[in-house]
Parts: sequence; C-alpha cells; structure tokens
Amino acid sequence: MLHAAADRLGIEAKKRQPGLGVLADVFEHTCEQDLVQPTFVTGFPIEISPLARRSDSDPRFVDRFELYVAKREIANGFSELNDPEDQLERFLDQQRRRDAGDDEASEVDEDYVRALGGRPSADGRRRHRHRPAG
Repeated sequence: MLHAAADRLGIEAKKRQPGLGVLADVFEHTCEQDLVQPTFVTGFPIEISPLARRSDSDPRFVDRFELYVAKREIANGFSELNDPEDQLERFLDQQRRRDAGDDEASEVDEDYVRALGGRPSADGRRRHRHRPAG
C-alpha cells in the first residue's frame, strides 16, 4: 500500500527508504509542506532513525518527534538508544545500505558502540564510563 502511494507520487523506487522508511518519503511528498500550525510529528520508522530508541508500543517505530511551524521543521528530538547490541545491528544495516549506494546511510561507528558498553577495546581491556550519582 505504501509503495503504491509512492508510485502514484512519482517517488523513484531506487530513491525510497527501505522497509517502513517509505512512510517518511510519502509524508515528505504529501504532508510536510502543509504543516503551518505548530505540529508535532511522531511515529518514525526505525529504518530512518538509527540512533533512536525503539518504541515500547511498536518496535517497528522509534521514540522520536519533529516539530513543524509555518511549513518548516524547527525541532527534531528522540530518546537515545542505549542498547549496544541493537545499536550495532542498526549500524550494520546502515552500512549495508551505504555499500549499496545510499549516500545518506551512516557507517558503523565502533567507538560509539564501545562507549555504550557493547564491545571490549581492541587491546582486551574493558573500559567503563563512570557517571556521577544523582
């Protein structure tokens, strides 16, 4: 259904976001330019938000919002993902997309995953980030 809508809108198949990301493509072509009153947009597909936490109510989506006023996006916010395994999988998916020619997809950031506590350092020593209590 989403791909049929994207076809009707003339969104080229090779330029579409993967999976439910095509929902964002359809939104950009049909709604974004009409958001004059202050409007919070939520319900972003996981495919287009690799750093955002999965939604508890539907894991196909993430906890993210964009605020639009006068046809312009003025804010973008999300709950940060803090699961190193999930983050690594998303980075690997982004890297596969990048390798397939998607210039907007990110690369794997091993340092970021390591900072989340997901992998030991290359020298074999485990480094811990200590946060002040409070």
